[in-house]
Amino acid sequence: MHKFIKRTTIEDIILILFIAIFAIVFLGLLNYSQNKNELDLLSNDLYSKDSIKFYLDNDKPINFEGFETKYEFDINYIIFKENIDNNINAIYVNGENTAIPIKSGRFFQKSDFYKGKQVALIGRDFRDVESIGNKRYIQYGPEKFEVIGVLGGSIKSKIDNKAFINIDAVYKLGQKYNNGAYILDGHNKTKQIFESLEAFHKDDAEFKKIEADGKGLSRLVTVKNNHLLIILSLVILSVNLMVLSFWLYKKRVLIAVYQLIGHPAWIIFSLNFIKFIFISFISLLIGMSAFFLISGHFLDFNAANLRLTSYTLVIFYLYNFIIFLISTNAFSIKKCIKVLK
Repeated sequence: MHKFIKRTTIEDIILILFIAIFAIVFLGLLNYSQNKNELDLLSNDLYSKDSIKFYLDNDKPINFEGFETKYEFDINYIIFKENIDNNINAIYVNGENTAIPIKSGRFFQKSDFYKGKQVALIGRDFRDVESIGNKRYIQYGPEKFEVIGVLGGSIKSKIDNKAFINIDAVYKLGQKYNNGAYILDGHNKTKQIFESLEAFHKDDAEFKKIEADGKGLSRLVTVKNNHLLIILSLVILSVNLMVLSFWLYKKRVLIAVYQLIGHPAWIIFSLNFIKFIFISFISLLIGMSAFFLISGHFLDFNAANLRLTSYTLVIFYLYNFIIFLISTNAFSIKKCIKVLK
């Protein structure tokens, strides 16, 4: 077994090189997708392309507390109230939102609303911050709001200079401080939530939609671009199939020899599989190290990069295990034995 594993052939080297290249390209595709989503979110002021912009005809506050009590939505959504004062926005959050990039601290939680709190989330370049003791605050109207977190993505954006404060605290300040339009973002559930809000407030307010021009990266990235990425992924996987099949094909003589000297089929399969796992593991380490070195993330191995690596490993091994079984069956013992006749 040790000789079988240690012996390195030209097809082993070809497999190592290809898997390393596969890892670099696959990580690049995943990284592109991840960065695109973050860029789109930041360039679109933290809400998605499915969001709805609106205002109330009587400028009364939205009764979020009563709305949540009645409907009990198990849906993550955010409502922004834009530009209530320069770069300060109000916000209401239901559920969790892990897509928004946080540089330090935390994002808003459900417990931050209607509990008598005055809290804020600021961009990393927001300047109007006051330190009192071990805490930081921003000023809005006559009140101070405690900073609970700092926003910051991998790129610079307008969000870096903005601040967000809990909307119920803004309502308490009165109509003078309650300016700006609302933006509801529940992703693919946005329409459902908007209609429920309308129905809940039908007796005391009318919701007026505002047609807003599209912003963000998504309006520039067409479906055609996404199709090209899918085609590229399929090409990579197809070539991977051919390389792995070639590797097993070149092993057919060795497989036949092992069969002739009395090794059972499961032993021969196990030896090939163990060698394949060993080669692929070394190759992936080489490919991933090269990617993080080239991309500049080698010294910044954060949670996003860890997830990226995990996805690569899981997807690669699931796919290649299936291909290995198919290819092994294609070059079965009976077919390999013919090469010695």
